[in-house]
Amino acid sequence: MFTGIVQEIGEVTASEKKGGNLRLTVAAEKCSGQLSPGSSIAVNGACLTAVESGGGKFRMDVVEETLVKTALGDQVRRKFVNLELPLRADGRLDGHIVLGHVDTVGSVLKIQKRDESWWYSIRIPGEFMKFVVHTGSIAVDGVSLTVAEINDDICRFSIIPHTITHTIFQYYRDTDRVNIETDVVGKYVEKQLANARPFRPGAPPITLARLKEEGF
Repeated sequence: MFTGIVQEIGEVTASEKKGGNLRLTVAAEKCSGQLSPGSSIAVNGACLTAVESGGGKFRMDVVEETLVKTALGDQVRRKFVNLELPLRADGRLDGHIVLGHVDTVGSVLKIQKRDESWWYSIRIPGEFMKFVVHTGSIAVDGVSLTVAEINDDICRFSIIPHTITHTIFQYYRDTDRVNIETDVVGKYVEKQLANARPFRPGAPPITLARLKEEGF
């Protein structure tokens, strides 16, 4: 499990195709020293496994399924990636619960500079918007963010200078693809509501639409 708090920006120094998979070498002085073969690490929000580590670098294999379901194939060509080691059992949950299981790929639509922050507009595939709520949490390339505004399938975020400096948000350009993981709590709630039994024989099942009708 991760928290969405990026610990280091890694630099992709080598990329090698191995069949349908991709072997990556990432330079990361801080994180590599804490990895051993078999260790997990979140790379742009995707939980991957280190196969080698040493000399300030580590290597990992990105399988074909991950390349299909994430933007990692695009992102490694931009050279820099967000890195986060798994949360220790005695650690502090500063962001939110992030599993490292990317749900979908979004796209950066617009970046606006403000006086002391940046306003990012990101389009998320519509079928995943049911898990996105105003002022709720979401992970974008492994970064825990708060949703500031929602307009149909477009989410907007206010990004502070610290986040710009310590993540690959500083390298984004319009149309860049990004990994999206929605809040796992919302997924479990939807699952439970979908399978909920009626309150009484013949009563309609509990759905989001029914809850809204009842004033919730």
